[in-house]
Amino acid sequence: MGSQSVFLQRICLAAAVAATSNLAFAAESVAPLGETMVTATRTETAVSDVLAPVILISRDDLARSLAPDISALLQFHAGIDIARNGGPGQTTSVFIRGTDSNHATVLVDGVRINPGTIGAAQIQNVSPDVVDRIEIVKGPRSTLYGTDAIGGVINIITRKYPASGFDASVGYGRYDTREASFSGGFKGDQGEIGITGVWLDTAGFPAQSLSSVDSGFENQSFSVRGRTSLGSAELGARVWYSEGTTEYLDFSLIPVSQDFRTASAAADVAFGTDAWKSRVTLSRIEDDIEQNQSPDLARTRRNALDWQNDLRISTNQLLTAGVLLSRENTDSLVFGTGFDEDTSVNMGYVQDRIDLGRHHALLALAYTDHETFGGETTWNAEYGLDIGTATRLILLAGTAFRAPTAPIASASAATLTSIRKVRAISRSASASSSARINSSP
Repeated sequence: MGSQSVFLQRICLAAAVAATSNLAFAAESVAPLGETMVTATRTETAVSDVLAPVILISRDDLARSLAPDISALLQFHAGIDIARNGGPGQTTSVFIRGTDSNHATVLVDGVRINPGTIGAAQIQNVSPDVVDRIEIVKGPRSTLYGTDAIGGVINIITRKYPASGFDASVGYGRYDTREASFSGGFKGDQGEIGITGVWLDTAGFPAQSLSSVDSGFENQSFSVRGRTSLGSAELGARVWYSEGTTEYLDFSLIPVSQDFRTASAAADVAFGTDAWKSRVTLSRIEDDIEQNQSPDLARTRRNALDWQNDLRISTNQLLTAGVLLSRENTDSLVFGTGFDEDTSVNMGYVQDRIDLGRHHALLALAYTDHETFGGETTWNAEYGLDIGTATRLILLAGTAFRAPTAPIASASAATLTSIRKVRAISRSASASSSARINSSP
């Protein structure tokens, strides 16, 4: 669990001021002409119009990298650090802009997969073969995504097969690594559907220098997504599933193993006109870890309803507002001590984007009612000024928060009182701000 205080405090992001060169800007924020992203604003936006610092990793980038998991690719991008406890399948942590590993919200197809037990998502179990692209927004985004989005948001979007057909591959490599994958899809006048399946089995290598025992890893995963039309409405569904076994060494360097299963599913309906568009999404995630040498376990079940509305006030102004409701159950048993907790979270948000010639602005406000943490208001303010044709001055400010996970929520009343005191003390130091100059050739 680490230090309890990490889970009990809202984190203050330090102010940063940076002037980036043409090369640095191109590496961090520039995507090929015509590229768009959704994660930064919850609406499809050209990357060149996004004010927040973003990273786009395309399907071609993933294929060329030959990365065994997505963390191996993330570590090459500015502002992201990776820590791994060994080889394939070992616990992997992502640190965005120096924040803790549980201060990044991880989404799969827009669905938050951070478990309610430990907070940090198990990205080591996401196979690159099921991923179409990865969208990363650096900086506070609790206004749009709620708890954990302090360092940033990582949105993993599963594969959409480009046309009717299929492809398959098999491979063998070092450490007795064997893998196979299949991907196919169908597109027609009534809609489309795609499916990808991946199998990986490796003997691995010793996770610590003091041991000669290999730590193996097995992972079977698949993703399915489809879309069709029903009158003027558009219906969509997607499922991602991963399960397997991870071998590792305990504190006494004794070989142990655990079975894992992580899954997300979502269905949505979108309707409206050019002036007003609405989307309702129902989603569910399940995250299970079961120890094979003991009865220890950690489980998370979360159902969520997301209702988003986009109102085009004028050609230069887009207003986005919605509600996000989640109901979570967590169940854990560690060294004979356990808990079983239910947590309700209700959130409402509004965001206004305005583009007037050289001036670009974004204002966002949200209120989150967390059953354990209480009420929290967060905001984002962004302004961009075009200087010439290739340079933009950008000023950013925002706040974010992290609510305690279920183990903290099940603490005694005295502990919860201290949580509230720490939270009140840190309230005045929760803002994050930055300024930068983006310049591109």
